[in-house]
Amino acid sequence: GMFASFPISSFEVIGPARLNGKRTPLGRYTNHSSNPNAFFVKNDDGDIYLMSFRNINGCVGGGSGEEITVDYYQAIKVNQMTLQGEKI
Repeated sequence: GMFASFPISSFEVIGPARLNGKRTPLGRYTNHSSNPNAFFVKNDDGDIYLMSFRNINGCVGGGSGEEITVDYYQAIKVNQMTLQGEKI
């Protein structure tokens, strides 16, 4: 899984999940949840980024931060979108 090492604000870009058709570690290791705190968006170049739905807690006092999770069904939809103006 992926865990926040710093606080992330709602609707903030967390990082790239797929660049130039290749998954990044963030795209590969983010786990599924039926109540996710993040979602994927595709830009006009076809790259996919992970964004937060809400504030995500970073690590405090040496402990792990909150796990970053997505809905895999939403990820599949974004991955299959065309670049012809479709929005999520």
